[in-house]
Amino acid sequence: MTGHGTAADKLAVIPEELGCAVAALKQATTVAAILAASRTAFQIIRQAARSCEDRDPDLFAAFFSAAGAATEGCESLMLAVSSPPDSAVACVRVPQGTSAKEIADWLAVLAMALAGRLTAEAAMATAAGDRAAFQNAASAAQTVHDLLTGPGHEPSPR
Repeated sequence: MTGHGTAADKLAVIPEELGCAVAALKQATTVAAILAASRTAFQIIRQAARSCEDRDPDLFAAFFSAAGAATEGCESLMLAVSSPPDSAVACVRVPQGTSAKEIADWLAVLAMALAGRLTAEAAMATAAGDRAAFQNAASAAQTVHDLLTGPGHEPSPR
């Protein structure tokens, strides 16, 4: 899973749920909407990673750990001062016949988009509780990316 494409190169080929999650992150304009979109993205990562743990023995630890980091990120956002009470629970279907490495790449794209948005929001947050939640969640999203691709690598090009 070492390659040198950019996240933008992958957006056209990721499944609909992931594309919608990235779009929601980009389009959210209020703190509550950003928190909700981010929680949904973490839920997608967690569900997809859990469903792929047994697809490739070489990626078991990466998927298992990525699911744990996604849970931590989602929980961090739930502690934000401006967090909406509940957001919809994401439901993800992993396409049949898709390789575990390809799914890892897709999830890494989502995690990188998530880390970028959360880092930007942390810098602009006015409430200390929101700032801390965004920072902690951004760190969790970066961890997901690093687990699925290795630090400093982008997902492989399609």
